[in-house]
Amino acid sequence: RLHKIIGKGDLSVVSMHHQALDRVGSGWRVVGKAADRLVEALEHERHLWAVAVLWHPELALQDPNQQKLFKAFITEAGRKQA
Repeated sequence: RLHKIIGKGDLSVVSMHHQALDRVGSGWRVVGKAADRLVEALEHERHLWAVAVLWHPELALQDPNQQKLFKAFITEAGRKQA
């Protein structure tokens, strides 16, 4: 889902970790990792729009790729509302 939204394999993100995932919960799968192998993105296997990013898209709002993420979230929220 994230690849479909952003349309890239590699993505530059704002990521500041002092904690990291040790295990991924049931139903979630890792779909993005940083160069240091820390998990950066997850998607839920059953829920169509359950995604998690462990970077800070709100700190890079001028980045068109981060804008795509926010726009997709807003579009899906509007669809659920309707």
